[in-house]
Amino acid sequence: MIRVLVSILVIANLALLVFGLLDSGRRGGSSPPQAELRNPDRIRIVRGEPEPAPPPAAPMPAVRTAPVLVQSCLELGPLSDDEAARARQFLSAGGLLERTAQAPMMVTATWWVHVPPRRSLLQAENEVARLRAAGMRDAYVVLEQGDMRFAVALGVFRTEEAARRVADQIRSRGFVSVVVGRREQQIRLTAFYVREPSDADLGALERLRTAFPGTVIRTSACPEGESRPVPAP
Repeated sequence: MIRVLVSILVIANLALLVFGLLDSGRRGGSSPPQAELRNPDRIRIVRGEPEPAPPPAAPMPAVRTAPVLVQSCLELGPLSDDEAARARQFLSAGGLLERTAQAPMMVTATWWVHVPPRRSLLQAENEVARLRAAGMRDAYVVLEQGDMRFAVALGVFRTEEAARRVADQIRSRGFVSVVVGRREQQIRLTAFYVREPSDADLGALERLRTAFPGTVIRTSACPEGESRPVPAP
């Protein structure tokens, strides 16, 4: 009987030992307690959301500038030196000269008066000497290469009418070989500008324009830079 009790106690102790070992194993495989968080004020929770965009900058206020006013004039031109001299007398008589400025104007002349080409430069220079002695100060020898080399030029004109009139005047002095032909060339002429024009000024300039074929009257900006007052005649 005693042996039976001892055997039961031994078995019971072994069972308790095995149960203790098993329970200890289960505890050893469990998750450790959560570690203590350090510096919780530096922890930032990321939710996967974009950062908020900064507010747009306030637009700069528009700067308003005063409009640039361009003074308008009545333009009469183009005028040759002779035409400009006659126009000055007309403007002076009409009391417009003080409000008138003049400025250069580049135009294309399509007609010229000339003596046909001479055989040599010497012959052409002799012809120029004769013409200048007769009062044609603008005569010169054409030296550029081409069909007109050694011709003697006597002026370029915007209209055929003006060219033929001058050619007739030169022929009347004995230079019968003078002819008129077509020849495009840029020339520097003059335009007059009347400031603060009135209807009466327009009428006066229209009467003046009829004396100069090829001239026009139009409204344009008053010239700057090369413009200057028109001198008294």
